[in-house]
Amino acid sequence: MMSIEKKAKIYLHREPIDFRLQINGLSLFVQEHMALDPFAEALFVFVNRNRNRIKIIYWEVCQCFHISNWTFCSSIHRMGHRPAQTITA
Repeated sequence: MMSIEKKAKIYLHREPIDFRLQINGLSLFVQEHMALDPFAEALFVFVNRNRNRIKIIYWEVCQCFHISNWTFCSSIHRMGHRPAQTITA
């Protein structure tokens, strides 16, 4: 069972990303575009262009030095939230 550390940081990438990216592509995106370590104890949250879906990646390092990854993708509508409106000035 996966457990998220209490000290894990949460990084939200506010610009939409290509949701065809899987764990390797998202990890590379974190490293190259966000200038962060994708293997850090952190959750990286991404939204799609319509802002009605999210993807979360998290790498977990076990005591036996085995690294596992976790990807979560869900529709925001199913979670009972409405997508944020973009306001332009």
